[in-house]
Amino acid sequence: MASTTKRLRDKNKVLNHDLYDSNKQRFKDKVLVCYDVLLEVGNEVSDIVFTAITLQEEDPVLFYISIAFLVLTLIVRLAIALRPLFNSKWNIREGSYKWYWMGVLLSLLEPISGQWLIDKTIDKAKDQEELKFRRE
Repeated sequence: MASTTKRLRDKNKVLNHDLYDSNKQRFKDKVLVCYDVLLEVGNEVSDIVFTAITLQEEDPVLFYISIAFLVLTLIVRLAIALRPLFNSKWNIREGSYKWYWMGVLLSLLEPISGQWLIDKTIDKAKDQEELKFRRE
């Protein structure tokens, strides 16, 4: 009986340790995502500042080409972020519209994190039901 109790205690210690490591890893992942977003925002801001200050004076043709590509990038990012609104197979979950629009704004600056946030608010259950139906 004592050995069984000892084994259960050891097992609980291992489980609690694994839970601690899991929470610690999740925290590290969130910090890394925040760091990635900040780096991407800094990169975008530096591109705009460089384009606005340096290229406008030095080479106006290159300035207008750079502005055109920056605007094109924003349009494409916005189109990708708004895709769930026009896709009838995807629904935005009730109560998560605020997070969806935050994801859209974030995707304009940092598309990977913004798309991750958008994906968390979308219910793709219809797609899964159609796949099950097709398999049967």
